Amino acid sequence: MKNNKLLTFEDCKRDMYEKAPNGTNKGEWAIIKPKWFKPNFRTRENQLFKLECGFGCDPNANGNACYGHFIDGKEARIERYEFIGIANDNILKEFNLNKE
Repeated sequence: MKNNKLLTFEDCKRDMYEKAPNGTNKGEWAIIKPKWFKPNFRTRENQLFKLECGFGCDPNANGNACYGHFIDGKEARIERYEFIGIANDNILKEFNLNKE
């Protein structure tokens, strides 16, 4: 049975402002807050976003811009404060996603 519950902070290993083990969140899958989506686009899959670059990927940077892509490959810029946090290993396994 498919899980339709939206992703929450419980599905994260840390928030976007916590120190990352390697100093950056680049290469990680982040979870977008559901409130940023129109109701018909609020799905678990749409909440996932792969961080590629931007000052927002650095927990200590002043900038908020995060560039990357969704699971379907569509590229976008999303502000750091629009994310719940970094997806944990259970979420990566559920969607068969790789960190790097």
